Amino acid sequence: MDITEALQKEKKIRMNREKQHLILVVDFDGTICEHSFPEVGKMKPKADHFINKLFNEGHEIVINTCRSGIYEGLAETFLRENKIHFHYINSNMPHLIEQYGQDCRKISGDIYIDDKCLMGLPDTWEEIYNIIQEKKKTILG
Repeated sequence: MDITEALQKEKKIRMNREKQHLILVVDFDGTICEHSFPEVGKMKPKADHFINKLFNEGHEIVINTCRSGIYEGLAETFLRENKIHFHYINSNMPHLIEQYGQDCRKISGDIYIDDKCLMGLPDTWEEIYNIIQEKKKTILG
């Protein structure tokens, strides 16, 4: 990649930031619903409400799960039946793949919401939502 291409990619990155949205990577088991693998557990209270609120605010939602094959299908069915909006499951956003000229195994995002994170998951989805609002100020300026 020459300097002109690098500058064009950097400009695209800045333009995406000007949109004032985040890429939110949301874990499925233990975050959206209770752990119950291979079945799908009960939805965590208000997970649907706050994920949809974030989606409707323009944030890009990527569901990240260790589930694959039929089990990933069960998760997708659960999300659709419960009208939880998302952009992709276990896939990077296409504009990022284009921007960086590659698709890595790790899902790329601005914020990762996962019950297995170092500091643990907040007790409610309302708390998660409020933390995202604060982080948004730091990330997007």
